[in-house]
Amino acid sequence: MKRRTASILLVGLFFSGLSLGQTPSVQRLISAKNEENRRSSKEQEDIAHLSRTIDRVERAFEDGDPDELEQCLSEKRIYLSLKAGGEEAGYYGRSQVKHMLGKLFRERRTDSFTYDPEGVEVSSGESAAFRAEWSYLAAEADDVVTEQLRFRLDRVKGPKSPKSDDWRVSEIRAQTQTR
Repeated sequence: MKRRTASILLVGLFFSGLSLGQTPSVQRLISAKNEENRRSSKEQEDIAHLSRTIDRVERAFEDGDPDELEQCLSEKRIYLSLKAGGEEAGYYGRSQVKHMLGKLFRERRTDSFTYDPEGVEVSSGESAAFRAEWSYLAAEADDVVTEQLRFRLDRVKGPKSPKSDDWRVSEIRAQTQTR
């Protein structure tokens, strides 16, 4: 073996030894970065699913459509406290909430429904909350009434939502103001 070939071989072995010695830490860094990217991608996906649900809630209130809202309601009991509804605050089933909101929408014409997307709060990736302002004109009144609504949404898990990416409204609370 020539001297030059032996030197190249030794240098190659030296560098391969260094890189083999560093492989576990380099792999840990790569794995950590890949996991971070997966988490980031998952968080973005979660936010997209949550945004779609909130958009449906917004459309339901704007259009006065209880059917649109029903698809966003929790399968479990829903806490409902709307001053405009005249119903007692409490926990109701999905069909009861749909019926109560349907009556409410028939008796009122929505002037506006707004919320701040930046104001959506997500807690532990399992629940979220947002505030909205719902302004409407009651059939028998000339004044626009504004209710500050607070919605709570919970992530659906289990056999009814195998992808566990659905968000459902579990609470609607209100404070009324007249302008």
